[in-house]
Amino acid sequence: MRSRDLSRTCFLGFSTLFILCMRVPSFTQQQAQPQLGTVYVGFIQDDRRELAKEGPDDSHPVKNRVIIAAFSKDGTAWKTLDGLNQNVRWTVAFDGKNLGEVETRPNPTPGVMVNPDRVDASLTYAHAVQAILTSANSVPAIGKPGYEFAGAFETIVRRPLVVVSAPNFRDPDHWKRATAGLTELIQPVRVAFGETYQHVRQCDAQGEPLKQDWQIPRSELGIVKAYASNKDSFLIQTQLKRHQCVFGVDGKNLTDLKGTQWFFVG
Repeated sequence: MRSRDLSRTCFLGFSTLFILCMRVPSFTQQQAQPQLGTVYVGFIQDDRRELAKEGPDDSHPVKNRVIIAAFSKDGTAWKTLDGLNQNVRWTVAFDGKNLGEVETRPNPTPGVMVNPDRVDASLTYAHAVQAILTSANSVPAIGKPGYEFAGAFETIVRRPLVVVSAPNFRDPDHWKRATAGLTELIQPVRVAFGETYQHVRQCDAQGEPLKQDWQIPRSELGIVKAYASNKDSFLIQTQLKRHQCVFGVDGKNLTDLKGTQWFFVG
């Protein structure tokens, strides 16, 4: 069994649907002519500021969707982004297909939506958000809203979609669902989870994090889903079995671990 390299770079709190923990693999240009300048990669998601007001009885998805600019590539180096202070025209990519284009601008203000309803938002999230200028009916969507990608939110959400600032959408690595050969990935994923969430705590009766760290049993972290490429790389989705009230604690910052986490293994 060859050794595998796991990322320690985590995207916490940007995805409505999951916490993304991964090292970005090299991004293949798909055009006959190479793209010049910086390339940005992000994702469309339902707006967390509206999701926070929803509940399990709400039968319709929230009105607003936003784009999070997650990564940039300038030359050969990938970097994570905290925000993007410019307008962008994005190509929406899914399963090697171009679903259309979406235009965005930087989020105008942390506490005010594009519609005028005021909703509280963390400064980190508000800074990362790009407001969508394209009409809602023209923003691509896949499937029906549901709970599959809801993460810690107890309401239905739309499926997240990847966006790229260049018209790159094909899938030269042929990513597919993987069900076999995952046994060797369990231990390195556990190690990466522990390095990412160094202080994991269960809740007391009031739903507040306990003062003591939870010594997570080896059998507690499970692989929910996995994707494999033709380059022997994997995207692994994990979830704690007892995940109903668990937090990752980093000083005063809490990360709700009720949802799932993703790791890149290459």
